Amino acid sequence: METITTDVLVIGGGAAGLRAAIAAREAGTDVLLVSKTPVGYANCSAISNAGIAAAMGLRDPRDNPEAHVRDTIEGGRFINQRALVEALAERSPREIGEAQRLGIQFRTFEGAMFSSLTPGHSYPRAVSVAEGIGVGMTRPMREFALKIGVGFREGTLAYQLFQRDGRAVAALGVDKDGTPVLLQAKAIVLAGGGAGYAYARTNNPVAMTGDGYALAYRAGVSLIDMEFVQLYPTGLNEPGLPSVNVYYEGLVLRGGAVLRNSLGEDTLAKHGLLTDKQRTRDAMTRALSLEIAEGRGVQGGVVMDLGAVSADDLQRFARAIPKALASDATTTPKSFHVSPVVHYFMGGVKVNAQAETDLPGLFAGGEVAGGIHGANRLGGNALAETLVFGAIAGENAAQFALREPPITPMERDVQNGADRIEHVATQQRGESLNALREEARGIVWRSAGPIRTGHDLESGLLELSDMRRRLAGAAVPERADVVKALEIENIITTGETIIASALERTESRGAHFRLDYPHEDGAWLKNVLISCVGGAMQAVIQPVP
Repeated sequence: METITTDVLVIGGGAAGLRAAIAAREAGTDVLLVSKTPVGYANCSAISNAGIAAAMGLRDPRDNPEAHVRDTIEGGRFINQRALVEALAERSPREIGEAQRLGIQFRTFEGAMFSSLTPGHSYPRAVSVAEGIGVGMTRPMREFALKIGVGFREGTLAYQLFQRDGRAVAALGVDKDGTPVLLQAKAIVLAGGGAGYAYARTNNPVAMTGDGYALAYRAGVSLIDMEFVQLYPTGLNEPGLPSVNVYYEGLVLRGGAVLRNSLGEDTLAKHGLLTDKQRTRDAMTRALSLEIAEGRGVQGGVVMDLGAVSADDLQRFARAIPKALASDATTTPKSFHVSPVVHYFMGGVKVNAQAETDLPGLFAGGEVAGGIHGANRLGGNALAETLVFGAIAGENAAQFALREPPITPMERDVQNGADRIEHVATQQRGESLNALREEARGIVWRSAGPIRTGHDLESGLLELSDMRRRLAGAAVPERADVVKALEIENIITTGETIIASALERTESRGAHFRLDYPHEDGAWLKNVLISCVGGAMQAVIQPVP
């Protein structure tokens, strides 16, 4: 097995991983960034709408980090980890300056950086990358990282963490051809993003299979708030077309488009969502999902009616309408169907304000980390989080690596990990991996999607347990299919942590909606922590600090 040794190992090639790698390298350490996809591409950062929330008072001098903290905690329904929110709000303005230093260009208006108002924020604090898409952020970061000497290893899945003497010391990677590789480091940063592809309906890239959550869970590291999975309320729902976002922030909030049920009713008005402040993603998702579940949907969704949108606004927000809907370059449809689609994970690896996990030597930042957003994330806070906690994780990982001696993992642990990969590779007969993957994604969607019940959650856990048994006997016809089998295992593991957390939380709050407990309960100002103890899943409920 190939062995690679570095000071800081960063796992994940999106904005958080790149920011962590740059910070660690500039602190004077050797850095290796390992990514399953090409670094800077094919991840959520790269396909995002590229809005970053930073309270700089660009359009309203009353805006400040304290207001940003207040909005974020209110939007998260008061179960956020306040220390993390404060770090996010206080450092995000500085990170905009750092982003410019890295070569990222921002949208301007009349010579000044432009900021916009997004639902849940009190002031217009979302600045946008000039290209209007996240790759305009990740590409310059990739180029900068290479220029300063960050090493890249692309096409490698990080599957297992090794620890020794109470600290993280290495990871077992699997290359795209199914070959294992040992990645040794003094400090490790998890920045592998979320798990949208664990769900049957998502706008995430196919690579988002919960690898970071499963990696941490298997190592005994605590996960927090995994029950909170954000759905974007208006994902395209047309036969044969991808579930891309239809940006309601432009068409609905500013353009006047109306979301109608089968009776022609304005669903947002019907559910009392009358102002932009109220029309957060969790509230809209709940309203639309209830309309669909109660039989007032149209083609499994609702109708986005553009009839009231002016010609000027249609042109202004043209980018919000998927190009695939237009019959030619000049045609704009008057209506189409949308429905909620899995978008973002509020939960993840538990970290403190220094991006430290409960395993020394292991840090985490970006969507893979939990606790910042509470029960619902406000728009613009995700990319702010990637920059802020990517930087914090990289800086602190570098300091850890500079003061700690290298430790090699136990040979027995490494051999057991390699044997596990070889066992997967030798499974020549059995069920189809593709079929098992889609079945697992369907189970997670049905049991832990936008509307949940105790019965569905319990059934989902049983079904995923059976899926794990069936996966152990699935056919892996080619060596390269090893990665696919491990991704399915990660989907199952991540799904189990979501469902177990959702079963514990007997209320509805933010993105977590239980039909059998439909109201927010003041007694539930608590966080649910999930960890693997002795090979079994353990849940611990803690009051919000």
